[in-house]
Amino acid sequence: YYSLLLVLLFSYIISVSFRKMEDRYTIELNNRDPTKIDQLYLDNCKSGTVKGLGENLTMLDTLSMVNCGLTSLEGLPLLPELVILDISQNDLKDGLDIVAAKCPKLEKLVLSNNAFTTLEQFEPLKDVSSLVVLDTFQNEVENTEDYRTKVFEMFPSLRDLDGQDVNGEMTEEIEEDETGAEGEDSDADGDTDEEDGPGLSYLENSNIMDDEDETEDYDQVDEEGAEQGTEAEGTSTRRGVKRRHEGGSDEDSKQ
Repeated sequence: YYSLLLVLLFSYIISVSFRKMEDRYTIELNNRDPTKIDQLYLDNCKSGTVKGLGENLTMLDTLSMVNCGLTSLEGLPLLPELVILDISQNDLKDGLDIVAAKCPKLEKLVLSNNAFTTLEQFEPLKDVSSLVVLDTFQNEVENTEDYRTKVFEMFPSLRDLDGQDVNGEMTEEIEEDETGAEGEDSDADGDTDEEDGPGLSYLENSNIMDDEDETEDYDQVDEEGAEQGTEAEGTSTRRGVKRRHEGGSDEDSKQ
């Protein structure tokens, strides 16, 4: 039964992934108001150009069209609030003028695994003054002499090129992601400990609490003994134990 469900689910994912872009867009829209959508993922649908996206995606801030077989960005609508555009794993070698015209607030552009060969192809992005992150990994243009230096000179606002800053240091964005992953692992470990039962620290704290309870008992006995004015041997013994527990001197313990 479960095997059949997995097969059906896998078949559905494959059928959705490789639909035409306009059909995939309709599925992702799912009868929602386009003006209220902020994220849209059209990965793996096959289309040479951008198709099906309307001009009413006025609140969209993230658009992903990874591995869609794009050779042109013709058809990209005006996206006035778009901040992140991922068009990696396509066959693009131009069209960045369209990006500059349609995405005026773009901050992060992912172009990895495309066909860009020259720095001149990046020239249109100079008009995008908000661009701070650019990913060009696995494009032939990276073989250009002094590539990193020239790209940072071309885009003064750029802070991150292929995961590194102008000095070649790992960017804060990546460091934060790694720290977050470690934090999640730590939380997961903590949850496991709670599920498995009380740990050593819990047992130690329990012993401390027991000692504190005993100390309170001794305090009560001493107070009762003082009120009754008794010096019974049992009371004296308990007073001695109490003082030793509190860290008193041996001389005090003998009293």
